[in-house]
Amino acid sequence: MKNDNINLLGLKGTNIEDYYKVQFNCWKFDNSDEVKLDGEVLSKNEKIILRMSLRGKNKVSGIIEMSDIVDGNELTEHKFIELEINRVNNIKDLSLGKDLSKQKYLQFLLEKENAKPPQQNKTENDYSQRQVAIAYCVLGKPITTENYLFILEKYSQTRSKKILQKRTLKISDLSKLSEVKSTDTKNLKDLQEAKRLLSGIKNKEAVKDISRIITAFLTSYNNHY
Repeated sequence: MKNDNINLLGLKGTNIEDYYKVQFNCWKFDNSDEVKLDGEVLSKNEKIILRMSLRGKNKVSGIIEMSDIVDGNELTEHKFIELEINRVNNIKDLSLGKDLSKQKYLQFLLEKENAKPPQQNKTENDYSQRQVAIAYCVLGKPITTENYLFILEKYSQTRSKKILQKRTLKISDLSKLSEVKSTDTKNLKDLQEAKRLLSGIKNKEAVKDISRIITAFLTSYNNHY
């Protein structure tokens, strides 16, 4: 989560809700796949310039619109609250007054979190971290410290940072055998499950790519074992 407000600058015990709205909107702005100003999509550089203006509390003429998507995943308020609670909890060494404001803000966040309706059960989030990493490798999309939670929330039951260790997969390595049958049997299953994930998001080119990888892997597997 990108946030330069590491010391709760601007937070007071009397402006909790306003502070929350600013933080939520800044989080969406920083992470959104698409930001528009008066209906025009901003380039990366234009977005940076606009964000600098907002950080400097300069008035911006025009209507700002932000998409609710990052890397194909929803930027939900529920996810923001989770990240914000973690961020605020990690801020230490505050003055007494600021610490009291921090505790009030945390209480506000926890109440909002508990008030959120329970999420519906998902049917397509049962992939292992390796299967997700394979799918994103084929898509050519990086898994980063900023987006891994969004990705795991959508496709997996786990939330471990270990997926960041699995993101270094190379396309050229996906069809190679380890020459250990039990490992290669599991690798084949992971490839097939990654294909199921890609089919679910209806990315035809990625499905074609992973189908070719599976064919090559399966041919080597059958010839070797």
